[in-house]
Amino acid sequence: MVHAYLLETNSTYRNDPIEQQHNFMFSNFAKDIAGYLISKYNMPNTDAWSLAWSGMGDIFQNATDDERFNTNQGESLSKTEITNAYLPYNYTGDPSSKGTPNCAIIIKLNK
Repeated sequence: MVHAYLLETNSTYRNDPIEQQHNFMFSNFAKDIAGYLISKYNMPNTDAWSLAWSGMGDIFQNATDDERFNTNQGESLSKTEITNAYLPYNYTGDPSSKGTPNCAIIIKLNK
């Protein structure tokens, strides 16, 4: 959703190469979202970063499986690693799921 908003409203961002768009999203959005999830819910780093990046619309959806996304300084996760970490938050009604019905709504909106 954030990526779509920026493409629509920010011509500089829209004209940037994809790598610069990733860097902009990381420094302005993903880092804050992951930090919030870690501090508010004591969420593991990988889970928090995975939820943050998976919500970045086509930046994430159109990435190749081995494309890397920045997390903490000098660290990154592949799209496959991110997908494996966020899928347990997709609420299915299964009691072992980490997600809630609210998580299911957010994940479906991002698809």
